[in-house]
Amino acid sequence: STIHIGHCRNPLWPPHIAGAISHSNTHAIAVTALKSHVRGIGVDIQDEIDGDTYSSIKTQILFGDELELIQRYKPSLQLPVFSLIFSVKESFFKAAFPEVGRYFDFSCVSVVTIDQNNQCIYLKINETLSSDLTDGLIVRAHYQCLPGKKILTLVTLCPWAFNTGI
Repeated sequence: STIHIGHCRNPLWPPHIAGAISHSNTHAIAVTALKSHVRGIGVDIQDEIDGDTYSSIKTQILFGDELELIQRYKPSLQLPVFSLIFSVKESFFKAAFPEVGRYFDFSCVSVVTIDQNNQCIYLKINETLSSDLTDGLIVRAHYQCLPGKKILTLVTLCPWAFNTGI
């Protein structure tokens, strides 16, 4: 079946499918799931962001305590952590967009915790986006560091409940 492109350049999946796509210069990925199992799914593959790009975009990406979170890491890890935050916000956007139905800024979610042992990231929703994606809600995401300084993130919005605590 052909996946068409919506008016916001979003993939139009069959009605019973949730899905997302992403690509970098060298990799591409697509994930799908039945809507009976997930409300939304988002994936992002991201090359590590360089220092110049970080300096020019950080004020559009980082909100709340995220800059402080990055600065807790030693300098050699700060760009990878920023890249991870950028990527997980992209994944969240892709997972939530079909439900929200409009563009929303990166300020709508903040990374509150990065659990390196379990490769999980916890995002807090900062403004109500839909009847189920409400201000203060905590959403768990997953990540993996790939060879070649690439980061893969995945956000799955479950149909029945969200994690409301860390």
